[in-house]
Amino acid sequence: MDCDADIEYNVQECPFCGLDNPVALRWFKESYQLEIDSAIEDNDLMLAAKILFQSWYQAGSIHDFYAWGEIHRQLIDIYQEAKMYDRLIYQLCYSATFYEHGSPQDGYDALRISKELGREDLELYCYDEFDGFNMRYYNKGTPENMVNRVKELQQKVQRGELIEFTPPEFGENMWNN
Repeated sequence: MDCDADIEYNVQECPFCGLDNPVALRWFKESYQLEIDSAIEDNDLMLAAKILFQSWYQAGSIHDFYAWGEIHRQLIDIYQEAKMYDRLIYQLCYSATFYEHGSPQDGYDALRISKELGREDLELYCYDEFDGFNMRYYNKGTPENMVNRVKELQQKVQRGELIEFTPPEFGENMWNN
């Protein structure tokens, strides 16, 4: 936005154009955008993903949900392009189960993608995340249309035919390994 440079960071409404929270992305652009653009230009998607994830984490830590959402969308694009499917499904499920600012569509996308990939470990992870969310906020279990599939996947785990996906412990550097 053109007026970002002319207004203070904590302004709730731009005095020039009236936009709500006009500098939400300014800190991100000043701190990270050049490095991300350079990594993408150099086709270093691992570095771009690392920087984007760290900035997404920071946006959530400072409760800048305008930047958080925008960075989330960029992360999804990078993860898809780089075929970082574990990270992609994790990111989509995180968004889908974030009560205040999440996206149910991200949950549908996570489940669809995991099925398209034939990744039953990621599919089960999606079901587990959604079940936990539904139980926590709505006191409901697995939706009726998914019960049989969840049982089937859980039985595969018990028989040793499927290894569950377990993401690293949540944190700014969780994907740095």
